[in-house]
Amino acid sequence: MAIPVRQANRQAGDHRRKPSRLHTTIVLSMLTLAAAAAGGIFGLQVHALVEKPRKQADQAAEFQTESFKPVFLDAAEIRNVPPVITNLAGPHRVWVRLESSIVLAGEPTAEDDLLAAKIGEDLLAFLRTISPTDIEGASGFQHLREDLVERVRVRSNGRARDLVIHSFIVE
Repeated sequence: MAIPVRQANRQAGDHRRKPSRLHTTIVLSMLTLAAAAAGGIFGLQVHALVEKPRKQADQAAEFQTESFKPVFLDAAEIRNVPPVITNLAGPHRVWVRLESSIVLAGEPTAEDDLLAAKIGEDLLAFLRTISPTDIEGASGFQHLREDLVERVRVRSNGRARDLVIHSFIVE
């Protein structure tokens, strides 16, 4: 007569026991400690990632304040350019009005007003050559400003440092 395998193992003394409460408590404690250690390591890594940009920002701010130098020379003056009102090139009748000032380096001279008037004439002549599509959008306006600043510097033989645009109206 054949004895089933389960009964044979039980008869041989192989009894499987349920884990005791002590074993369960020890296993749960070890898992809790492992989770706490993993969380601590993760927290330290996140803290290091957050602190690194803060330190770099503090160093950059410290660098910027130390290396700050004025853009213009000590002796500089601002002269208003006469308002420029003209039509743009192209088939459509598009008018612009430009109000601006120039920043002149050096001591003021008697010819500064004459220079501002000549610059106004140059700006008028330049604006008549561009079309409305040339100044569309922010990049178009930025290119226009760069071209105007270059014309101002050439006309003043480098004495004008910048062109400040107060208003630019397109109608």
